[in-house]
Amino acid sequence: MKYPHFTYTFFCMCILPIFLSAQQSATPVAHQIHLHWAEEQKDITQRIEAPKEWDAPQFVNGHFAKKMMEGVSIQEQYVKHSKIGSHYYFIHTYLNKPVWGSYLKIDKLIDGSLLIKNHLMEWSNLSTINQDDATHWLVVNKNLVPIKVNKDNGFEIIHDMQGNVIRNRDMRMFVHHEDTMVSGKVFAPDPLSSAGVIYGANNQWILYKDSDIAIMNNQRINVTFPVQFENDSFVLKNAYVRMVDIDPPLSGITKSKTPEFNFLRSTQQFKDVNAFYHIYNTQMYLQQLGYNVVQFPIKVDAGKGYADNSFFTYDPDTTLNFGLGGVPDAEDADVVVHEYTHAISYDINPTPNMGSERRTLDEAFGDIMAARYSKKFSDFNKTSKTRKIYEQ
Repeated sequence: MKYPHFTYTFFCMCILPIFLSAQQSATPVAHQIHLHWAEEQKDITQRIEAPKEWDAPQFVNGHFAKKMMEGVSIQEQYVKHSKIGSHYYFIHTYLNKPVWGSYLKIDKLIDGSLLIKNHLMEWSNLSTINQDDATHWLVVNKNLVPIKVNKDNGFEIIHDMQGNVIRNRDMRMFVHHEDTMVSGKVFAPDPLSSAGVIYGANNQWILYKDSDIAIMNNQRINVTFPVQFENDSFVLKNAYVRMVDIDPPLSGITKSKTPEFNFLRSTQQFKDVNAFYHIYNTQMYLQQLGYNVVQFPIKVDAGKGYADNSFFTYDPDTTLNFGLGGVPDAEDADVVVHEYTHAISYDINPTPNMGSERRTLDEAFGDIMAARYSKKFSDFNKTSKTRKIYEQ
């Protein structure tokens, strides 16, 4: 691409000197960029027929022989078995030190095929920086650069060889304490569906600024779910969900002195209970199907700011976040389950969701999960097309 003369001159005179003068001091920033680049690299996916004689390491050594240069290996880390096949995970190493973000996944499916997801990095040169104390390599501009990756109190800390911190990530999954069954009130899946009305019906069924109007509160139902008891209170935390309060409005962590979480619709506590229950209930549904995913207490903030915006994030921590704008999203099980489905997808394949194909599939997957879950409670206002999806 050719730049206009003014833009090119401005870059050379103003931006380039600043960049050059800052190169040495900005090395950790450059490494940070390549950490993200390694995460965001797209998989090269290939489906082939599985060999009759199957040995995973032997297959990898043969199929990826061109990448087996001196000192390089692709080492099996683990294998998982599921209803659809066996799933292998390999890491890429040089001189027996892992190349950060370079890996290979192979699914040996029951239909006799292999699904190979290649996320192996390529490099051409080695850094001259001292590598004796390095624990990993990082690919930076086709060079292998030594880095240190340490674990400290549940945090993954990545340094360059000069001791500069490149990344500090919370990797804790938290201890699973014994849970106690309690009761609470939630919408199932939302007050309009359970009442069988359209929004605005009879000029009554509207938001009412999230107030405690009787027709809304009367749609709450009694449910049970497990929580933990800490100090003198029951707390919304169990093996699969952990309610947090990260951003304003800061209402604190929802607790109860008794094993009852019966809150009115207008309160933040009700939103916490509603999100907590529907995530837990979705997890139970998945386990009934034989799938063990998101097996840790995912953090959930049911009051993440005043915007009409909800999202899942995995960096720097795995969280679900529900906005309060419009109809508070944590009051709607469809939104809760949709966002939780993003966490399910990420747990199955924990790589950055950058490609348009996966983004599209993730959104569709979330919508289908939400619709299927909603149907457990109410058939109201479901189109024939959607119902056909349910019944397949």
